[in-house]
Order: sequence, then structure tokens, then C-alpha cells
Amino acid sequence: MGRLKVFGVALLAASLIAGCSDDDSSSDSSSGTDDSGSEQAAEAAPTTVKIVIDDSGITVEGTPKSGAVEVTVEGLAEGSEVDFTRVEEGTTVEETLDGLGTVTEGGAFPDFLLDNAGVNASGEAVMLDEGSYVVWTDLNTTGEGEGQLVGTELEVAAGDGAELPETDGEFISTDYAFTVDAQAGDQFTFENQSTEQFHHVIVFNFGDLDPAVLEENLPAFLASDESTPPPEALAGVDFESLEAGGSGVFGPGGSGTFKATLESGNTYAVACFIQDREGGAPHAMQHDMYDVFTVS
Repeated sequence: MGRLKVFGVALLAASLIAGCSDDDSSSDSSSGTDDSGSEQAAEAAPTTVKIVIDDSGITVEGTPKSGAVEVTVEGLAEGSEVDFTRVEEGTTVEETLDGLGTVTEGGAFPDFLLDNAGVNASGEAVMLDEGSYVVWTDLNTTGEGEGQLVGTELEVAAGDGAELPETDGEFISTDYAFTVDAQAGDQFTFENQSTEQFHHVIVFNFGDLDPAVLEENLPAFLASDESTPPPEALAGVDFESLEAGGSGVFGPGGSGTFKATLESGNTYAVACFIQDREGGAPHAMQHDMYDVFTVS
């Protein structure tokens, strides 16, 4: 489960730009407007960027603007993600990667790290603010040895407020809980409504397991590892296809889309494995930040 590695070692959906209607029909006829007399405001289109990752590093093609940004990725290692980390102006790539190295090990977030938005797959979208960023990823996703973090600078200019595309549902995080409103589908929105902490969502598919049984045994399951067998009540779970998808890491107020597979009738669990800004254990363990839900 590569995404369980914290912060890359490892909104809301639906933008609607409403038209303004004119109730004065006589004014409509005299001005030569159409039958409805309404004017539809133009919807700002998301900007796009292409991320290319190879052994030599990471490059960004395109000029993103604040608002929704659609991300295409080439060369992303399985179990990793691409992060758009907003930093204090003047912070170098080297300083950022050094600080992130401590974060990926469960340490404190450096003060210069202001915000983050991440993608786990090509085609996802994130909301970005104007400012200075370091775009980075980890080339080593095996969990053995030190991470191989590579990054590059990026400036996000002021934009027109483009919104995220519509998806099949939304996952909302606070400190430290989830709210899920989702139907069967494969594209979802994540929004971090925390005012202080960084969060993400990882979705686990437990098939037709009784939700009450999962709720009782989920804490023991989340605390287990390769050397610890899962609870006996979960012995029939298909652990090879357990992970159903998940979002990148987002700072307070951040949002983006992510890919997951939700099927009608199945029982799912969601959890956050990011630590507090001050460092420490993942939220799922330290703050019981997980939930169980079913899809109708």
C-alpha cells in the first residue's frame, strides 16, 4: 500500500456559473435580445499543465493560473504522487526537498511550506492559489532506503477563478473526521476543510463485509503491518484489491479531484495517513481519523 507512506512517499465538485435573467419582457423586445432575455456568464476554463518525470528529474510544461488546473502526468511511479507545494517566496528547490524529507518520515512541516495540492494519477485536477511552488515527486516508492525526491520551481499567476469539474461525489475532511457523499463511479472530489492541518483520503474496498463488523475491526486493521495478521473477522477480505483509490495531499482549504472505484452495494473505509504540522503519528492512528460507509 504505497500511498500509506506519508506525503508522497506513500472539490467542491461542480462549478456552476449562473446566468442573470431579465424579467422585463418589454425591455427584451426593444433591445432585440433572445426570447429568454438571459445572459449566460462565461465559465472560466481550467488551465492545464503536463508533468514529465524520468530518471533525470521532473519538468512542468504549461503556465498554470490560479483556480482549477488539470494535470497530465507522464512517468509517475506506481504508489507515488506529484505534489504542488506552495512555499514562501525565495525558498529554493533544495531547501524545499530537504524539508520535505523530514515530513515524509513523520516529522514536522517546515514553516516555509505554506500549502499543498497533490495528484495520484494523470487527468486529475487541483485548485491552486497564486504564488511560488515547488513541484516534486519521489522516484523511490519501494519503501526501502531513502526517498529520491526531485523537484522544480513553478510560478502560478493570477487566474479567472476556474472551478473543478463535476464528479461522482465528494469526500470532505475536517480535524479529524470525514464526511462522504458519493455514489458508484470513478471520479471524485476531495476538499480539506481544516483550518490548520494537511489531509488526504485513502479509500479501501471491503466488498460485501457487514459495515458493523468493519467498524469494530477497522482500528486493529489500520494498526497492522506485514508482520501482523489482520483481525480474524477480516480473514475473507481480498487484500490484493483492497485499495480502491485516493487523493493527493491538500493543505487547509485545498481541494482537487481524484480517481477511485466505488461499486453499488460495497462497504468502504476511508482514512488519513498524514501527520499533524508538528509531526507525529498518522491521523488515522493518532486521532482515529477514519470512517466506514456503503454505496447504495
